[in-house]
Amino acid sequence: MDKKVRLLFITPVGFNFVTGGGVTFRNLFKGWPIDQIAVVHADELEQDEEICNKYFKISQREQKKFYQFFRKKNKISKNNTTQISSKIKDHKLLRKFKDILFGDSIPQSFSFSKELKFFIEDFNPTIIYTILGSNFFMSMVDHIHHKYKLPLTIHFMDDWQSCIYKKGIFSLFERRKMKYLLKKIINKANVCLAISEQMKIEYSHRYKREFLAFQNCIDIENLKINTLSFTKKNNDKFTFTYTGSILPFAQFYSLIDITKAIKGLRNEGYNIICEIYTPLLISVYYINKLRLIDSSIKIHDAITDDNQFFEVLNNSSGLLLPVNFDNYTKNFIRYSMPTKVPSYLISNTPIIAYGPKDVAQIKYATENEWAYVVSKRSIGELKNTILRLLHDNMYNKKIVKNAKKTFYQFHHAKNVRDEFQKVLRDSVSINRA
Repeated sequence: MDKKVRLLFITPVGFNFVTGGGVTFRNLFKGWPIDQIAVVHADELEQDEEICNKYFKISQREQKKFYQFFRKKNKISKNNTTQISSKIKDHKLLRKFKDILFGDSIPQSFSFSKELKFFIEDFNPTIIYTILGSNFFMSMVDHIHHKYKLPLTIHFMDDWQSCIYKKGIFSLFERRKMKYLLKKIINKANVCLAISEQMKIEYSHRYKREFLAFQNCIDIENLKINTLSFTKKNNDKFTFTYTGSILPFAQFYSLIDITKAIKGLRNEGYNIICEIYTPLLISVYYINKLRLIDSSIKIHDAITDDNQFFEVLNNSSGLLLPVNFDNYTKNFIRYSMPTKVPSYLISNTPIIAYGPKDVAQIKYATENEWAYVVSKRSIGELKNTILRLLHDNMYNKKIVKNAKKTFYQFHHAKNVRDEFQKVLRDSVSINRA
């Protein structure tokens, strides 16, 4: 690698071990010289010090908001317990009022603090890589790019720009600002990347310029993954596994359908359980809702050890890939590709993909036939599909074989990571020419 390629990553989500974005970035940037990468982020999760050891955490110094009085925490003394309940009630009412009044469109402005300037100039980057995000993050990218005149690569993870800034009294203003900043940044970017082939095609048409597609990849050489021919799992007990976040605008409601289907089959005498591995602190409300459905729903914290993760996938009877059917979800993640997909594909375990047929991950599964696909919302159809997976060993072998073929073609780190990093390096070389 060219030693002069010093990458500044500007992102809401850094190199964490838990979220889809954090894991994807870790896999794509693995092997990039640690002294040649720095991150400006707003991530609350622990960051990977082996990928990068130069982090700048965004604070109120850089993120000025006119509504800070709404965000002040109530100071409740331990000796003043009689007022706790009323203060909490008042705080909730204030938050509810704020949500109704401002929605998702509270104006934000970026302030270029001296601390951030020192961090950037001390690192002396030669390229900016970013996934953009809110108007605040786009303003920050725009300011930093304008000041330092560096080559810019932008990478879209989902179609957030089709969904945000539609509620609240400032929504019209913030949405106009978003469109202005988005167009400005895309026009001056040296390289534009998408997270899936479907997004690449749509965005190339939408924004009238070339996009390349890069998504999560896995380096399997040092992992204990059962990649031999498919063998039927334990016939006495069937375990269906879901891994990843649980979010109302992504997969929560379809995951409810699946767990209800499993509950129905258990009531018919089938020994089936559902194991869910998700970041517990992120999805507490939705986890509690799922637990109420049936005692067979077992929920665990996200697995951060790769070998343990693949052991869970390998030992499962089936893996679950749910997507909500509502219009908001479809608009938001229509072109997205979940981080878990490559892991599922190489796991040697059959997959059930449940979601609308026009969403990228469901379309991907259908076109390459690497999963049982249920593209109509129906608990009855889910029950039939689960039963087929339990009994149709020939088709299980077929979709597992197709899944592994798809993995090696599109998700093997040996190919994807090298090409991704080459695109970034080449953008610096072209800019210098």
